[in-house]
Amino acid sequence: MTPAPAAPPHEAAPRAGRGGEVAADAAVASQYRRFLLGTAVAIYVGAAAELALVGHYEGWTQVVPFVLIALGLGAVLWAHIGSRAGGAQPGGAQTAGAGRRALLAVRLTSALVVAGSVVGVGLHVRGNFAFEREIHPAAPLGGALWEAARGASPLLAPGALALAGVLAAAAMWRHPALRQTPPPRPPGA
Repeated sequence: MTPAPAAPPHEAAPRAGRGGEVAADAAVASQYRRFLLGTAVAIYVGAAAELALVGHYEGWTQVVPFVLIALGLGAVLWAHIGSRAGGAQPGGAQTAGAGRRALLAVRLTSALVVAGSVVGVGLHVRGNFAFEREIHPAAPLGGALWEAARGASPLLAPGALALAGVLAAAAMWRHPALRQTPPPRPPGA
């Protein structure tokens, strides 16, 4: 009986790192997370600048996107600072818990941003449709809806915020800090 040939180096069993991830895969996942969060931040900042430039603050419904952007940026910043502080402080069970809360805050604010974006698309459609009905009251429904989609309030502008929220939430997908269970508290603590 002859021994089985050794597996080529590229097929060797990978070394498992923390949380069962391969060390190289963990580094790539971390880079993807940073890229996704950086892209979300760029979209948030760009959307805020565009909203400010077009004077999108006439009523409370037009201020809501600024609030959502601030929440999204705040959560991403908190997660970024939490991830930096978590590795720098010795033995930090509290820092790990705070970092976990920051990552969960990114998920929550991302959901709020996406929901707000859906509402924003609806408000834009409603405003465009009402304007179209006022200008052309006898227009058929299909024609009025088509013109509402092409109206002055862009339908996909709120979608940019939804994209930022989805990217930030995607950065948290299968994050190792969210898979870990917090260490047990000592009795009497």
